[in-house]
Amino acid sequence: MNEDSDIPWVHWSPYERTYVRKYVERFGDPAGVAARLQEHLVDLLPLAKDVLILPIPSYSLKAVEEYVGFKRGQDAFGGDWSIARYIEAVESGDLEERMQLLDEICTYNREDLEATWAVLQWMLARTAA
Repeated sequence: MNEDSDIPWVHWSPYERTYVRKYVERFGDPAGVAARLQEHLVDLLPLAKDVLILPIPSYSLKAVEEYVGFKRGQDAFGGDWSIARYIEAVESGDLEERMQLLDEICTYNREDLEATWAVLQWMLARTAA
């Protein structure tokens, strides 16, 4: 990584930091890439809790994204849903079905990234005023 890669890696909740750490524990970090990534992780969840008071039941990404107007393309989604779909894909003997299930998971993950970006942009628009 070079100095141009010192950009924030915006995410929602502590899972990303936890899983980068687990990856390092399992595979090591000889080039220091994971350590550098850890330095640049920005968790929006505690920032949102510190600066926002929203009329919603929780500060889960799904609740906040809905509040700010982000719309997902899939009707079914979520962490548990994603894990269940992955198990179905792994256990499927039908290649076409497996690829469809994996594509649904990729869509869910992409929409999580898009939702995080939408919430960040919404928050920035309110702090710039």
